[in-house]
Amino acid sequence: MNGTQDPLIVARFWSKVEVKRPGECWPWRAKSVASAGGHGIFRPSKNIPLVRAHRFAWEVANGPIPGGQVIRHRCDNPPCCNPAHLVPGTQSENVADMHARKRRRYRTMFSADEIALIRERYRTGETQTAIAAESGCTASYISAIICGARGVAAQKGIQDGK
Repeated sequence: MNGTQDPLIVARFWSKVEVKRPGECWPWRAKSVASAGGHGIFRPSKNIPLVRAHRFAWEVANGPIPGGQVIRHRCDNPPCCNPAHLVPGTQSENVADMHARKRRRYRTMFSADEIALIRERYRTGETQTAIAAESGCTASYISAIICGARGVAAQKGIQDGK
């Protein structure tokens, strides 16, 4: 259970999104934002791990994300949660989009929420390479975050392993 079938969780999720006209972007408005591109993050409940807001929006509208797929933004606007702007695809397609749109940038600092999301994504089966490509850093840096390396955690005063 990921919360997408629970009407109370879904209502709480949409209350954090600025829903506009169907063709417009619907930006995530909650304070919790993660990753290099500014994707929103949402915790459906205490028993359900953090999830990127656009992925949750896609699943509410369309059901489970197909195996091995990521959710791409047609609008190239990472905070957007409008299901009409979201499409499943491969990580290779997502990276190709990023290069075509000249969005490639590298990061070396993450917030505590971002680190928690990276670790959760890895625990739930995503590869370090896929997380790195979407987060705008190297796989070795993601590995350091997952392992709680002191240099990574110290960048923003985050304690190791937390």
